[in-house]
Amino acid sequence: MNADAMKEIGATLTMVERAAKESKAILDPREVEIIKMRLGIKCKKPKTLSVIGKKFGISRERVREIQNAAKKKVKNRLRYCVMLEEIQAPSSGKNKP
Repeated sequence: MNADAMKEIGATLTMVERAAKESKAILDPREVEIIKMRLGIKCKKPKTLSVIGKKFGISRERVREIQNAAKKKVKNRLRYCVMLEEIQAPSSGKNKP
């Protein structure tokens, strides 16, 4: 793998890490907890929509809606970070005609 490819991978990882850190700022605590439970983070295995719904006193459909809204927030934030990096990155001249 060449040096340019390594730099690009490093930059991408930096953006993903930044979006993950910032996601805590854009998600409310309930959204964070639901995502953690669905993914099995800090527990033995992923939880079902029904199990999570019972814990929060909401329907499994509402859990799914919250999960999807949280994913959308994080995805949009990642897109924003990527665009910001592209704007701030010094021009390398690669895209010039």
